Amino acid sequence: FNASPSMKVSSAVVGAIIDLGNCFDLLEARFLRALPEAYRVAASTHPSLPQNRNPKGVDSEDKVVRLRDNIVITTAIWLLEEQWETQFDSVRSVFPEGQPAYPGAGVRAQNHVQICIRNPNCIKGFFHVRNWDPTHPAV
Repeated sequence: FNASPSMKVSSAVVGAIIDLGNCFDLLEARFLRALPEAYRVAASTHPSLPQNRNPKGVDSEDKVVRLRDNIVITTAIWLLEEQWETQFDSVRSVFPEGQPAYPGAGVRAQNHVQICIRNPNCIKGFFHVRNWDPTHPAV
C-alpha cells in the first residue's frame, strides 16, 4: 500500500474468523513435495527469477522479501490446481526468522505463520479487537 504524502494513515488491530477451506498448506509434506517441480517450471518461464532479499538497510540471513518464494509457491498452486482440477482457497506457511532463541536452538526468535486468503468467502467475519481491561487478570 503506497499512501500519498497528503493521506493520513492510521493502524488498527483487526480480528477475523477464517475458514481456510481448501488450503495449500506448506505445513503438509504433500504440498512441500510440489515445490521442487514448481521451482523448475518457474525458473524455465522466468529467465531472471528474482532472489529473496532483505529490505534496504537490513543485513540479515533471513531474506524476508520473498520474491522468489512468491513465484515458486504461486507456480506450485497453479500446477496442482491444473493437476487436481481444484482451486485453493488459502495458503499457509511457517517462516522461521531472527536469531536462534538460545544457543544451538532450532527455534528462532521471530517465527511466524502467514496465511493468504485467495477466496474472500473464507472470511466469515471480522471485528476490531477490544481494548485491554487492566482491572482483570490476563487470560
